[in-house]
Amino acid sequence: MLNKQNRLNSARLFNTVYKYGRKRKSEYGMFVALLDKNYSAENPSVCPAKFGFIVKKKIGNAVQRHKMTRWLRELSREALKASSSRLDGLIISYIAFTLPASYQELKKDFEEALESLLKEYER
Repeated sequence: MLNKQNRLNSARLFNTVYKYGRKRKSEYGMFVALLDKNYSAENPSVCPAKFGFIVKKKIGNAVQRHKMTRWLRELSREALKASSSRLDGLIISYIAFTLPASYQELKKDFEEALESLLKEYER
């Protein structure tokens, strides 16, 4: 489970991120990211990165969707550990379209798409 401060759990915020955020499509899903309006470089700890996931029903049954959600949660936790300072102030949602054959495939795809998105937000 992600820390509470790193969870995107408001439907209103999901909609705002989707409407105004930058989108990066990958093989298994799409990243949408938006810089938090309260973020300031002087005090980045005020706005930690937030992750949220939407797993479409066309992926499969509930077991497969839950599996995808667990994998995404773990990948976002790893991303926060690896580059938390680069993620500060970002609100990121991931919309999953298809279930990959393995965790390693999803990990590679997730990391490439996230890196591409972060390059746009380099400060």
